[in-house]
Amino acid sequence: MRQAYGIDQPQTGTVDNQLQPGDQFASLDPALHLRPPTGTTLRSYAEGIADQMFSYRYPKHPEFTERITAADLRHTLTQVTAALGQPNGRLENVEAPLRRVLTKVAGPLRLGTMHPAHFVVDLQHWLDLVERRRAETSTVTLTVRVMRSWLDGADTPSDRRGLSPDVADLVILVVAAATNRSFVDGGRTVKPDIGKLGADWELRSEELPADDVWAEALQRAGHMGIVVASTLRSATSVADLNERIHRDLIGNRAESIRELPTRCSALGQWSICRRRRPAGSAEAAARLEQRLHLSPDKATAALAQLDVPTTPTALGTSIKQAPSVTAAVQGANLELLREATALGGEFAADAHAIRARLQEAANADESTIALVTRLREAEAAATQLITKAARGASADAPAGGSAAASGSATPASSSPPTVARQRAEQELTAIAEQLQAVGLQLRWTIDEGPDAGR
Repeated sequence: MRQAYGIDQPQTGTVDNQLQPGDQFASLDPALHLRPPTGTTLRSYAEGIADQMFSYRYPKHPEFTERITAADLRHTLTQVTAALGQPNGRLENVEAPLRRVLTKVAGPLRLGTMHPAHFVVDLQHWLDLVERRRAETSTVTLTVRVMRSWLDGADTPSDRRGLSPDVADLVILVVAAATNRSFVDGGRTVKPDIGKLGADWELRSEELPADDVWAEALQRAGHMGIVVASTLRSATSVADLNERIHRDLIGNRAESIRELPTRCSALGQWSICRRRRPAGSAEAAARLEQRLHLSPDKATAALAQLDVPTTPTALGTSIKQAPSVTAAVQGANLELLREATALGGEFAADAHAIRARLQEAANADESTIALVTRLREAEAAATQLITKAARGASADAPAGGSAAASGSATPASSSPPTVARQRAEQELTAIAEQLQAVGLQLRWTIDEGPDAGR
């Protein structure tokens, strides 16, 4: 076998040597001329033939010298992306294990150069290819499918590379990062990853915020409970934060946020909305929601540049509590609160206490005092105070009947059952009328005991 394939010198009588070594390999493609490879084993001989075939089929394939794993590709993506965020694309002090990865992946793939301790990214080869093909094909919408065809040289045989899907994804991702492009699927920004790029995903150009705007947006987002995927200022990171602001902060609260300033204005007489007026959290939340509605792709800048009257934490709490606060204010018995807080005389102290607690809620952030709870407590206290006041008024009213006319009152202990029952009904009726004026109803039942006729 070794003699037949030219690895060892053919011996007469062992193999037929009528064919010259250059004629021993025939290709179905007449343009492919296979040369006898050099090698000392059948494996190296076969690899030499395969190398010639693949080089002919994919003339621009990267010259990888080792097997490339999925982990190698992901490490390369992380390091190249990090280098793009550094001055001059120079990533200092690369960890030793990653140096080897970048040497065997980034170098042959023309993504940059791994020096002894630092890596310098260089994507000009790929950037030129994409821009040239865009101009040649007049492509307006750039998709993953189109990018793959360009990278693989599908319509230009001399540029065929034969990249595996995962290797092609790596190139597409770093090109997108370098050109500030995000990935969009059906109008929604999606998070890309190697091996998970949809063929119909669009690569859309993003306008990156300034460094200070990005830093402020990240800080405020963190205080509001938004966890970002990456703090690196890139198109993918900006698109991710935009999505998280819409999804995690605003979510399905948009209508409640818009209604909150109006709802709170109904409580203005108790100064409940003082922190929620134009300089307060409710108005700030409404302004943010309006900006997001008008420019949904500018969420990062809108959050960073918003005039926050208190703290980002308090604003975030106000936004997240908007539905419950709006519902509580809408369902509050305002007439009851007005009646209770307007009482004077012996009830003035209790009325002032209710009013003071409402005002305290006004002067505290939503994260400190929950308005929903405070309103519920105020309504309960107001109901008790109105009932107490109504009973006091009934107790002071003169009783009807002949006794009242004559100026003498019949002691309760000696009143006949019928008279006692009538007096109780009169007092309860008076209380019910006062409660009805503030939207409450009172029902009662009078049971006569066994000693009622004595």
